[in-house]
Amino acid sequence: ETSMKPVYLICQQTGSVFKCSNLEWHIAVHAGFSEKHPPGNNLRKNKIEQLAASFKSQQKILQNSSSVAECLTEASFEIAWILACHKKAFIEAEIVKECFLASVEILYADFNNKNAILKRIKGLQLSDTTVMRRVEKIRKDIRQQLIADLSAAPYFSLALDESTDISDVFTIVVWICFPKEELFCEELLCLIPMKTQTKGEDIFTFSIFFSENNLEWKKLISMYTDGAPSMRGKEKGLLGLMRKREGISKFIMFHCVIYQEALVSKLKNGELQIVIQLVVKVVNLIVSRALNHRQFQVFTYTCESTFSTMNIVKRKQRNKLTNEH
Repeated sequence: ETSMKPVYLICQQTGSVFKCSNLEWHIAVHAGFSEKHPPGNNLRKNKIEQLAASFKSQQKILQNSSSVAECLTEASFEIAWILACHKKAFIEAEIVKECFLASVEILYADFNNKNAILKRIKGLQLSDTTVMRRVEKIRKDIRQQLIADLSAAPYFSLALDESTDISDVFTIVVWICFPKEELFCEELLCLIPMKTQTKGEDIFTFSIFFSENNLEWKKLISMYTDGAPSMRGKEKGLLGLMRKREGISKFIMFHCVIYQEALVSKLKNGELQIVIQLVVKVVNLIVSRALNHRQFQVFTYTCESTFSTMNIVKRKQRNKLTNEH
């Protein structure tokens, strides 16, 4: 029997269910077998044992092939995961395979099973489309695990920030922090591109992610944003819209730490504003032209060399004074 279904050893076909009528019909179809091997004869017994042994050997070969295929698939997933973590192109997986094949010829030259190792590596499926599918499956699995952890968490905190990429697409980055067992986990929740305006109601579209994944807003206890009006506006900003929405409990709003310098610069009647303006002006001057950037690199290298030399002189003089006194 295979997978709870009968298998006829004479023709190795699989039946639908265990029924006497099906077995009798099958015996009638293969009437020649009973004529050559009469019931109760040792010849019939030996023939049935031979057919059973042949069938078991075929099943064993199929099982071994299945285990090898599973190992190759698992290895391709591991390689795809490493490439994704290092932000490498999918096509570089084929380069990894070439490195494997080249290194096996050297590292396993004195091994008896070198050809078997080469055959196993050649069976790796590492084309760019295969790696892309692997990464997509890994992404879906990670997302499912994250959603499951968030559903089990008693509460969570959000951190929002905006960024503009090189193609001038404004994106909202949402991070989430939540307890898991005895640790606190911080994960990237989602990226929301803003196609048109960046008002509070536009930013609040990230709530669709919560609705699609059945996440409970009542678990929100705090949120971190910058001081932009679209974020902290009491009426039309993100803060105001969230506090007006039903189902969202009261939460604490914080400024992100990375914006504290900009907030401090506004204190003391703007006295510190001069400092930050000067810093921004210098940075813009350096990065505005490639020549300025190269000259600045040479300048910093010279300063580092000078200070390194001064440290050596100071160390020698300090050791000299210590030895004399």
